[in-house]
Amino acid sequence: MATESSINIPVLPIDVLQSMAEAVVLWHADGTLRFANAAAGQLFGDAAFAAGVTRVNELLATFSDRDGNPLPNLDAPLSDLLNNPRLANGVLLHETGSGAQERWFELGFTALADPASGGAVMSFTDVSSLQQRCDQMARIANYDALTGLPNRALLNDRIAVALAHNRRADTQVAICFIDLDAFKAVNDRFGHDTGDELLKQVAARLRVEIRDDDTVARLGGDEFVVVFSDLHNRWDCEPAIKRTMHYLAEPYRVGKHRIDGISASIGVSLFPLDGDDPETLLRQADSAMYAAKRAGKNRYRWVSRDHDSRLEAQEQTQVELAEGLQRGEFHLRYQPVIDYESCRLAAVEAGLCWQHPILGALPPAHLLPLVGESDLALAFDAHVFEQALQQSAAWHREHSSTPITINLFAQYQPPVDLPDRLRTLLAGCATESVRALRITLSAHDVRQDLAAISEAWRSFGFGCALDGPATQQLNMMQLLHHPFDVMTIDRFSVAAIGNDAGTEKLVEATLAVGRALGTDVIVQGVESTEQADWLHAHGCRLMQGGLFGKPMDASTLAEWKVALGAEAESLKGDHQHGPCTAAGTGV
Repeated sequence: MATESSINIPVLPIDVLQSMAEAVVLWHADGTLRFANAAAGQLFGDAAFAAGVTRVNELLATFSDRDGNPLPNLDAPLSDLLNNPRLANGVLLHETGSGAQERWFELGFTALADPASGGAVMSFTDVSSLQQRCDQMARIANYDALTGLPNRALLNDRIAVALAHNRRADTQVAICFIDLDAFKAVNDRFGHDTGDELLKQVAARLRVEIRDDDTVARLGGDEFVVVFSDLHNRWDCEPAIKRTMHYLAEPYRVGKHRIDGISASIGVSLFPLDGDDPETLLRQADSAMYAAKRAGKNRYRWVSRDHDSRLEAQEQTQVELAEGLQRGEFHLRYQPVIDYESCRLAAVEAGLCWQHPILGALPPAHLLPLVGESDLALAFDAHVFEQALQQSAAWHREHSSTPITINLFAQYQPPVDLPDRLRTLLAGCATESVRALRITLSAHDVRQDLAAISEAWRSFGFGCALDGPATQQLNMMQLLHHPFDVMTIDRFSVAAIGNDAGTEKLVEATLAVGRALGTDVIVQGVESTEQADWLHAHGCRLMQGGLFGKPMDASTLAEWKVALGAEAESLKGDHQHGPCTAAGTGV
């Protein structure tokens, strides 16, 4: 360590500097080390100075500011560093790389009064204990002691920040006021310790459902609040709210107790529709939560009347869906996928259609939002599986092994848990019939855990197909490490062929990736021979769309397949166009 027992320091005698408890370091005017007292050696280590930490910027580089940011412009001359407000007297510095023991220091940094030598004196006062107490007090003031979630005070601050941000971005904020149903019975039956542990598990489940930019807080008791930001419309947060309700209603395990019957009533207010300050929005959401409890609990309610009207209509639709399922009004329709080179049926995509007693035939696109927003999604998925497996078995008996891609309504998370009746059905099916089914994986699965979800489906014997958005979201390495049976190019991309060069390049790239990986790529929405010829010229073999055939029932598909075979025979030797150019007109 550098010492300088003979130098004359106008500030304090050298023996006084050596006896001080604070770390003191003196610098020459050129920023090189002049003197470091014994306390500095103990703080930074004598070896640090001896090893060549001889410049002021090298020493300061071991610190960050109180927010964790590196100190700026450390290579500047000493005179400039003295005028840097980030290095002013009294500034709090955090030592980086200090190991498990976090250390904080109050900096003193002053020019020496000796005009002949110039330079500066720097002191470091260890305030770690004081800072830890301050942090602890701040945590007590802002966080719930039981769950570790933000409390009401911090929640109000978070909401205010979210409102300011979304006001500038012209987006919306949803405030979800959550009250647990039947929680008092848990305390009464099992005691408050069990109740407290259950609240911790509720907090953990709520954390799973929020994004990094959102907030979950505990107000006290069994009341929680979730804040969703950056919403483009009022329905953006509904899937997350529904997932939260289902997740909170699943059984809890506290010690040796299994606790069932817990659910949540949720009231939702929306900025700016229902208020423009935290207090108003929380009050409105609280009122909506009580409306949810009055309506029967285990549900959510919006503040505005038009929201309630929409929910009432949804509940009526759920009743109609359930009754229609019981009456057998839902049937699979199969849209063919053509091998364009051989003009043969390569696969089918199965979609569930509703033969409504009043509205007539409703296609899958109409059903998806209705069933997806209901509590019947799992029941409908079981119905889809049953019909698809039965059809696959029938085709297998006819010595036909046509793959069937099915689209599900529910959003699954690993481990995928199949209903008992479906497991029984699978056990009675031939392995080939099960393997013929491909589960469509969506962008939602990509955001969750695509690899785990696909492996879960494969464990039951099913194949996996990526839909268009999911295909676009995955990169080459993900596709390489998690191979799928099918990739998809959707109809929106096909519609842009001939009009959008950028989309055309994306289609070409997807086809090239499929070839490189040996994965089938199905192009949907092919409606014209021009589109089909362009796709075929760029290496596409598997196509689906109105040019080749609309969705149809199994018996109609059988007739269509016979006609397709005749069409293929008639086109042999025709090299002017793709082999299946006329399939849509002759079949």
